[in-house]
Amino acid sequence: MAAEFRFADHGEFPATLGSGDTPGVKLFMVDTEVVPLPINYLDVVSVEERKKANSYAFDWLVKRHLMGRFFLRQVLGAALNLDPGSLCFERDHHGKLGLCGNQRVNFNLSYSGRVVLIALADFPIGVDIERINPTFAYQDIVGHYFSPEESRYISNARDSADAFFLLWTRKEAVLKAVGIGLVDDLHTVPSIRTSHVRDMGSKRLSSGTWQVNSYTFAGRFRISIACPTACYGVDFSFLGD
Repeated sequence: MAAEFRFADHGEFPATLGSGDTPGVKLFMVDTEVVPLPINYLDVVSVEERKKANSYAFDWLVKRHLMGRFFLRQVLGAALNLDPGSLCFERDHHGKLGLCGNQRVNFNLSYSGRVVLIALADFPIGVDIERINPTFAYQDIVGHYFSPEESRYISNARDSADAFFLLWTRKEAVLKAVGIGLVDDLHTVPSIRTSHVRDMGSKRLSSGTWQVNSYTFAGRFRISIACPTACYGVDFSFLGD
């Protein structure tokens, strides 16, 4: 049995999907341009995370990395009833970040400019956020990263820039959910309609059904969420207010 991918566009956040049960996905957004770095971040962020942040060339990237890891630890600590500073992270053989020895809470991060998006779920999850930039020269890369059908979808869309970022976030979310990272032949990653795929780029996939739900936020961002379940709720909130 091949891996199957299903796609849906639910329009503008806030939106809640599912049957009224406790939301299966929690999304947390923080705008590091307007939210200050918490005064106690040194008590929470690890030495390794601070070293990684300081390797960036620009101050805003340093701050974004520190705040991303600070708030990731905060929401995970709250979910697990643990001290955020005590959490241990590790990467799997594909490089996907996870909690040491924990399978109960899954998470994923995405960045767009100074915005950080954190996703938590009880199942594997991938999330991607991109600011819709109509001046981005996406026409120059569509032929390389998208299939002919996807290229036509973007070209024929009423808002081609939005269509580009819609499909791009879906591809990123799918890859992050299955944990294989970016592939060179990104045009092989599905992003439009239900498709059955045995191989994704150069990586072989296990069987299963993956649901990809897409949204806009504030008319300025595209967000896509990928997970191995067809029905779940989404809870969306800001951090640092």
